[in-house]
Amino acid sequence: MYSQADRVNTIDKENLITLQSISDRHHKSPFIPSRAIQQSSKVLMTVAYILAAILVKTSLLGLGSVSIILSIFALLIMGINRLNLSSSARAKFKRIFKVALAGHLLAYLGLLVKVLLIDGAEDIPALIVSHFVLHHVLCALVAGTITYLTLRLYTQISNENDATE
Repeated sequence: MYSQADRVNTIDKENLITLQSISDRHHKSPFIPSRAIQQSSKVLMTVAYILAAILVKTSLLGLGSVSIILSIFALLIMGINRLNLSSSARAKFKRIFKVALAGHLLAYLGLLVKVLLIDGAEDIPALIVSHFVLHHVLCALVAGTITYLTLRLYTQISNENDATE
C-alpha cells in the first residue's frame, strides 16, 4: 500500500512535528515562532559580544567612567531583555560585565584612598604619576580578564552549537 519512501516521509514529518512541539514548549512564549526566537537569541548574543568588545577597548584606553557606564548599561540590557538566551550564557555575560564594573570601581576606590593619604602639596606629583600607572595597569588587567572570559564563552557556545548540529 505505502512504498518505503512514503513511510520514511511520514516518519520524518512526525519527527519534525514532535521536535517543533518540544521546541515550542521549551520557549516561554507560545505566540512567537521558534525561528524568530532563535534569530532574536543570535541578535542578543551579537549585541552582548559587541558590548564586551567595546568594554575591552574603553578599558584599554583607560576610560574608567565610560567603562562603568557601559557595564551598567550592559547589565541592564541582560537583565531587562527576556529574549531566548540560555540561562548559563546569560549568567556568564552578566559575570563578564560585573567583573568589568567591579574592576573599574576598585580602581577609582584606589584613587580615592590615595587622595585621602596626601599629606601636602609635595605629594601631588607622586599621586598623579602613581595613579596613572596603577590605573592603566588595573584597566589592562580588567580588559585582559574580559577578553579571556568572552573568548572562553564564545568557544563554549560554539562547541555546544557544533554538538547540537
